[in-house]
Amino acid sequence: MILAFGIFLTVSLHAAISDPDQIAGLYLRLEADSLCLADGATVTSWTDSASGYAFTGTASYNASYANGHAAVHFNGISNALVNRALTGGPSTANLTLFVVGNFTTAVNDSVSDYMISAQYPGSTSGNRLRILKGQTDAKIDIACGAGSAVTDVAASDTKLHVFTIVSGQTSNMVQFFIDGASVRSFNSGTDALPLLALGLGFYHRTGDQFGGCSIAEVLLYNRALSSTEVSDVAVYLQGKYNPFPITTATYINPVNVRIADPAVLWTANGNYRYYVAGTGTERHVSNDLVNWRRKSSYIDLGYYKNRGNLYSSNLWAAELAEKDGHFYYYFTVPIDDSRRAIYVAHADSPDDPFVPLPFPEAGQPWTPVLSQSDSIIDPHVFIDSDGTPYLFFNKDVGQLRVVKLLSNMYQTTGSVTNIFSASQSWENYWMEGAAVLKRNGIYYLTWSSNYYGGNKYSVGYATATAPMGPYTKASTSTSPPLNPILQQWLTYPGYPYEDDPATNNPDRVDPMNIGYSSPGHHSFVRSPDGTETFICYHTKIGTAFNGTRQLCIDRIGFTSNGQLYVDALGNKAPTRTARPYPSGAFYPYTAENDEFSGTTLDADRWLSVWREDAALWSVSGGNLNVTMTTGNIFDVDGATAKNIFLQKAPRGDWSITTRVTVPASSNNPRVYIIAMQNTNNYVLFLARPQSTPAIQPMCEIKGIRTAPEYSLTFPTTFYLQIRKTCGSYYQCYYSPNGTTWTPYGTNYYADLKDIYVGLATYNDGSAKQVRFDYFRIQRSADLDQNGQIDINDFVALSGQWLDENCFPKPDADINNNCTVDVSDLAGLATQWQTSCPCSQP
Repeated sequence: MILAFGIFLTVSLHAAISDPDQIAGLYLRLEADSLCLADGATVTSWTDSASGYAFTGTASYNASYANGHAAVHFNGISNALVNRALTGGPSTANLTLFVVGNFTTAVNDSVSDYMISAQYPGSTSGNRLRILKGQTDAKIDIACGAGSAVTDVAASDTKLHVFTIVSGQTSNMVQFFIDGASVRSFNSGTDALPLLALGLGFYHRTGDQFGGCSIAEVLLYNRALSSTEVSDVAVYLQGKYNPFPITTATYINPVNVRIADPAVLWTANGNYRYYVAGTGTERHVSNDLVNWRRKSSYIDLGYYKNRGNLYSSNLWAAELAEKDGHFYYYFTVPIDDSRRAIYVAHADSPDDPFVPLPFPEAGQPWTPVLSQSDSIIDPHVFIDSDGTPYLFFNKDVGQLRVVKLLSNMYQTTGSVTNIFSASQSWENYWMEGAAVLKRNGIYYLTWSSNYYGGNKYSVGYATATAPMGPYTKASTSTSPPLNPILQQWLTYPGYPYEDDPATNNPDRVDPMNIGYSSPGHHSFVRSPDGTETFICYHTKIGTAFNGTRQLCIDRIGFTSNGQLYVDALGNKAPTRTARPYPSGAFYPYTAENDEFSGTTLDADRWLSVWREDAALWSVSGGNLNVTMTTGNIFDVDGATAKNIFLQKAPRGDWSITTRVTVPASSNNPRVYIIAMQNTNNYVLFLARPQSTPAIQPMCEIKGIRTAPEYSLTFPTTFYLQIRKTCGSYYQCYYSPNGTTWTPYGTNYYADLKDIYVGLATYNDGSAKQVRFDYFRIQRSADLDQNGQIDINDFVALSGQWLDENCFPKPDADINNNCTVDVSDLAGLATQWQTSCPCSQP
């Protein structure tokens, strides 16, 4: 202990920087504010006041760029500013370059769009570092020499960012940061060379010009900054130019809503930003599109059942619409043994129960919005910019149709227009689930084709210049790839119609697709700040034919000639790696201790309750009281699970612990704590204290589950714990008293992403309550995750000393009090030179 404190005191402490020149090695700095020009003025020279280095050429001035600051704009025609007199400056092996700016066009098809390039002697492709937007891959890249470009951010992202290149933290290693978060590292293979030139807008070879960007500030350091220093500078710059806090949160598909046919509505009039409806009557709500809570049902079908309608239990795809401050819930149900019709219900708030529109006269049936001689399904309401509403729907699954609605939203006017039927090979005669998006006067109609329960469900689009058409389907050409724009197939037999039990054989499916297959039936919605558009769609959770479905979200973009794509041009699959949170979303709080005092959960912490049934839980008496019911996460891809209480896990290593009390005679009760990416990827620790008492450490990765059992005798109250160590290892521990801990099972290797942590219970049917006395999370002192508590961890802690932040919380805030302080130092010191039990996968 004394040794540990002595070592720590030799390490210099720091607080958050107030200016980048506090970081040693600042070589040059360009600030557009210093130019003090009139808006729109021509910029011919941009000089670093400290060094005197001047960048000359032609650009234009934006006097009100961001948060009261200016920027220099490059229009891509003849604009560029270059300095070729930096000889003797930083080398490729030792420099850090920050650029504050944004790309002002989504894509440029004729040139590669360069924001900045550091040029070295020799004029060879291996001797430069650059930030660019590639002309063919439509991505924002960092590149270092021929063949070493890596893609990171979709080019449709035109928001302000802090881009950072660090070269030389280790030999030949180049790192790329966006807004202070490391997004990619690679070995450049480039030797140390003196810096020859720095170009803004293009580098020195003739003809390489940029397609559109603005730059507010450039910082160049003559050394490789540490990751902590990069974060410090990025936080300073983001705070200077962006009125919103720096956000590095990411999500991974699928997100936590078990729903089919999701129709997401953004509104400013409810208790939440987003509401999703789908097949069934469940209401799910969110503030960020990523974390969802289940609330009460939208509608009581008793109105429908009790007024002469015969077939009331089978509600298909529903949709929400808002017009003039009122809300409308459209859905389809059977009206006889061969036909479905479209009905609508109304509410003044999306949080209220919806009631029939028009409200039936006494003893009369509920009148549908639309019924035809054919069965019709999948209503979608599009409200044009002039306020006119249109109802899109399907003739069963064979033809898309549209009709105009009156402003009362429950009556149609004019004739029904047949849009088109399936005609492209990927559609396989089947089409359903229309959605419409308008952009630049063009109407984009999207739909889903191929069988919804099979492995080839996909999404395509068509365009028109009027909402009722005529629509022209996008080509199925492969250069560039168009229809379908969203597609991912599982490789199992049994398609298209017959159920095949062999599909559950892991040897006959592609585990890479678990949770991502059969994307379809979707909606479009904007991000919280309105700057991005997302497609919200379902995929299959597992491998079952006609299997359970779950929500995914991805950004959409458009090429310069108006082609619609998902995430990136040519990407037909749901994204499977981390993507930034929707723009304008609040940074999610990371997990905190909860003693369950008071009478409710902190919704900012408990971001999600998986398939919540609020009638089955309460907070009182210092406990989270959960009534057990049937259903669990590992049967039928989590489809039956209820009330899994989840918080967002922090970065790095940690442990989670709960104290639980189980009543006697609870009909085979089970309780567990969990670290979860989704219902096909998790580690949980389950206790079965009655019937045949046993403990189960369980790991499921891509649908393949390991779950050994160990016989055990339990007291009424006991403790469960999961420890995450060395980045991706999970060990389960049990204690009868909270003092003596016994490990069970192996130290599972599980490369979980976007992790949530929490707890749950279930049984075989008795309605008895389990009491969770607390949920606690302890951050690891192994801050650098090298498997040992050593001097590196003290250095890391000192680098965050007195950092006061709750989101994102500093890694060194070991005791979770939002400040890196002496308590964290003491916690680290008590674990001095402890090794964690890691093994290689």
